[in-house]
Amino acid sequence: MLEALKHTKRQHGKLKRIRVDNGPEFISRNLDLWGYQRGIAWDFPRPGTPTDNAFRQECLNQHGFVTIHEAQAMIEGWLVECNQARPHRALGDLTPTEFSQQAYRTLCKSHLH
Repeated sequence: MLEALKHTKRQHGKLKRIRVDNGPEFISRNLDLWGYQRGIAWDFPRPGTPTDNAFRQECLNQHGFVTIHEAQAMIEGWLVECNQARPHRALGDLTPTEFSQQAYRTLCKSHLH
């Protein structure tokens, strides 16, 4: 886990907050210390909240990853499916991508008038 986080930091710069679920790979003194030493806040979901645990249930629990590249490919595929193909009730049965596009169009129209 620490190697994956170091890789992410190299790609995206200093991390301020990391949203994680309550899985066993996120419960370790070494990981907690690593984050603390770097000023990173851990953002844990509320236990039992289905939307907060969807990633674990639908992606992490369904696949075993051998390499970081395999994990990245699988996770990216899940994110694309979740954001571009799957409607969400909380967004009026739109996908997050559709919702974002609709909000952008509404914002642009309001600035034109």
